[in-house]
Amino acid sequence: MKVWYECPYCGKKLAMIDDTQNISGVFIKCRNKHCNREIEIKNDIESQSSDARARDARAQKPPDDTS
Repeated sequence: MKVWYECPYCGKKLAMIDDTQNISGVFIKCRNKHCNREIEIKNDIESQSSDARARDARAQKPPDDTS
């Protein structure tokens, strides 16, 4: 599932990332003219709790059609 990765300093939306993939070592500059900091995009899915992963998986699954 794609989600926005936001600058941790100013909150500006920087890039769309897949929150089901491990990401590290990607550096970008914030596009906010007042912030302009270099940020490393990190998404360590192993550190997420199993409850959060299960909740995300349920949110992605379409509801059953019981008609």
